[in-house]
Amino acid sequence: MKLFASIAVIANKVKEDYVSAFAAQAALFVIMSFVPFLILLLTLIKYTPLTEEVLLQFVTNFAPDAFRQSFSSIISQLYTGSDTPLFLISLASILWTAGKGCNALIEGLNSVFDIKERRNGFVLRLYSILYTIIFVVIIVVCLLIYILGNEILSFITKHVPFVANIIEALLNIRVLLSVGLFTVFFTFLYVAIPSRHTKIRRQLPGALFSAIGWTGFSYFFSLYVNYSHNIAVLYGSLAMVVCAMLWLYVCMFIFLLGAEINLYIEQWTMGRSVDKATDITHSRKRS
Repeated sequence: MKLFASIAVIANKVKEDYVSAFAAQAALFVIMSFVPFLILLLTLIKYTPLTEEVLLQFVTNFAPDAFRQSFSSIISQLYTGSDTPLFLISLASILWTAGKGCNALIEGLNSVFDIKERRNGFVLRLYSILYTIIFVVIIVVCLLIYILGNEILSFITKHVPFVANIIEALLNIRVLLSVGLFTVFFTFLYVAIPSRHTKIRRQLPGALFSAIGWTGFSYFFSLYVNYSHNIAVLYGSLAMVVCAMLWLYVCMFIFLLGAEINLYIEQWTMGRSVDKATDITHSRKRS
């Protein structure tokens, strides 16, 4: 009964804090920052030993049909023309969308913990950009490892054989690796993003819940996308964008739900501490 009562309390708090709205807002701007981030990444890859042919083959093998032609065109343009305009546009887009995406998470966590933002706006925007870039990188890495792991291993074995053994070892523990990586990162976000001071250990339960939730939902969602053709029929060429938005929205909701769990556990623990201190005081007065 206590478990159901706790779930009811958390569910009511989620509704009062508009967690769903903040999750949707964060998902939108993270998706918007993904494309310019990808263009910026490809621009930097141009100066590595990877050739245009290798990148085009990678896009042909792994990119969704709706984006394959666009990515191939971008890669060809980067290697044949000037990349300065694309670089500047991508950088400006990342700076704007990254700040907006992380601001949604900041507002969401502040709403969860019922606190007002007191930090400098300019410094907060810089932190927002940094957090969102790290966030996008971790999402991309985990998606590549978790969903396209075997295909990427075959590709790397063929073109970069000296790191194939390392990639294979990581793929064997991909689930534990993604859960561990997300737990560490979520703990950091729960500590750093809200406008309050807290201890790391108090954020671990929600971070672990969010990490397991992200990994589990991503696995079952990938199965649904792979074996269901309803989305492709309904949305056509936009199916991939819709899937990404839906996936990221649920993941953001899980992340904010983890913060609600941390707050509930924190208040429950403090309540027990207060009750215990009250009992000790009463016992001393009686003696």
